[in-house]
Amino acid sequence: MLRVERVNLADDEPFALVTVWVRADIGADVSRADVARTTFYDLLPIRGVELESVHQTITAEVADDRAADLLACSAGDPLLLVRRVTCDMRGAPVLYSEHRYPADRTTFEIEFSLATGARQHV
Repeated sequence: MLRVERVNLADDEPFALVTVWVRADIGADVSRADVARTTFYDLLPIRGVELESVHQTITAEVADDRAADLLACSAGDPLLLVRRVTCDMRGAPVLYSEHRYPADRTTFEIEFSLATGARQHV
């Protein structure tokens, strides 16, 4: 298993703490330079991994000392926690990731299609 952690910046300020785990058979050939240059969603198709679906959940948690330090907030501040499982064309999980965002600096806007046959899960 390959594990990559990074702090994403916007206007030179931290806005997300992202940890990604990649299956060993896929992550074995990925270098530090590769992940510093591009996202896994851009990198994996170049390496022949066709991605098909993402299941994402959004919840809340409080910042621990480490996350607070990396995100320039206070321990105990609310964070939005996004957990994501990305699957390939066969439906096999390829990536698992956790994205932590300071709640006071983050808004998620989600649009749903109401087309015939669309499924919703609540």
